[in-house]
Amino acid sequence: LAFSVLGHYISSGNAVIGLDFTYMFGDEVKEDVVAPIRSKEGFFLGDNNLAVDLFLRQRGFTMTGQGGYLFPMSKKSRTGVMVLIGAGVLQHQVRILDDQDAVAQLRGNLRKGYDRLTRGFTLTQDIMYTHLSANHRINLKVGLTCFQGWTDEVRAVNFDTGMPTISSRLDMGFGVKAVWLLPFYISAKERVYY
Repeated sequence: LAFSVLGHYISSGNAVIGLDFTYMFGDEVKEDVVAPIRSKEGFFLGDNNLAVDLFLRQRGFTMTGQGGYLFPMSKKSRTGVMVLIGAGVLQHQVRILDDQDAVAQLRGNLRKGYDRLTRGFTLTQDIMYTHLSANHRINLKVGLTCFQGWTDEVRAVNFDTGMPTISSRLDMGFGVKAVWLLPFYISAKERVYY
């Protein structure tokens, strides 16, 4: 799942420029980064030798500058297909939740050795149906989005494997995006900021 905050400027000629910040989160982590500290039975022992609940979550963000064009359905309309491309930064990691702070191997800065913090250059592409109504009441975008990230793991060593981190990787994602717009019209020519 993701949550975005964006700001775009649409010129009188329908060119679009802007910024997009997208926060990504989820609870499905494919790699069990804490497997070496898990018991044979599948649980974790805390400082008092009692079982402790430990959860893995996905966290990350993209921050991109974007440019593109709105292909309107008619000359006077602000409704049509918006095509955007962007470039910026992608960062993601595994968030390890130990609410009781009871697992010594994950206390303090030791947690960083398991989190797979990854960062690098990203490209984004959006194709969105955009509707900016003439009465300014219904303003939305719905469409497809995808990204490609050329990233490196930031940490020097992964504690669970004892090996150096991966020096380069390709991260990709795609999905459906729905955006509710709050437009600001700044002149009679209907330049739009949202």
